[in-house]
Amino acid sequence: MRLNGYIQTDKNRRDLVWAKGGVFAKGKAIAEVAEDISPKGVQSITIRVRNIDPDLSTTPDKKALLTVVREEVLNIHKRSFGQIIFDQMIP
Repeated sequence: MRLNGYIQTDKNRRDLVWAKGGVFAKGKAIAEVAEDISPKGVQSITIRVRNIDPDLSTTPDKKALLTVVREEVLNIHKRSFGQIIFDQMIP
């Protein structure tokens, strides 16, 4: 994944990634990306982005990180699962 430069690490300098997700950071923003499977078996990818500083409502870093993550997810989908139709739901 091209997001390896954004991988967040814990206090022991271990990468915060797992088989179906990871935590990424850019500037003052942090994102959690995870594959979810509903009780009906529907697979989805959830992207949660927030500011590291809770006093900030939004930053350019937050928008930039969301853009980078979404573009990479779309690129992976296009290369590997292009025949699958999907919906993007953005609150």
